[in-house]
Amino acid sequence: MAPPAAAQAQPMIPKVVVSDQTEGPFRVGSQSFTFVKHVQSIQSKISGDESTVEWWELRDESGNALYRRQYPVALKTELWLTPRM
Repeated sequence: MAPPAAAQAQPMIPKVVVSDQTEGPFRVGSQSFTFVKHVQSIQSKISGDESTVEWWELRDESGNALYRRQYPVALKTELWLTPRM
């Protein structure tokens, strides 16, 4: 027996994988910096492999955040509603 039509129409919520990605260190003059981004990724049948950046930071050599930029993140069915970096 097939499931009711309403059950078939519900979208599948994809699994969100959260990770921090660090790049660097980068030397500028006598100073050293790293770039850290907080990424959320999904894999879905509609979009394949999708990711978006929730926030990123520029850090000094001691790990202190010198600049931080944060973006709103929202998931609609299997697609991100935020611009990708």
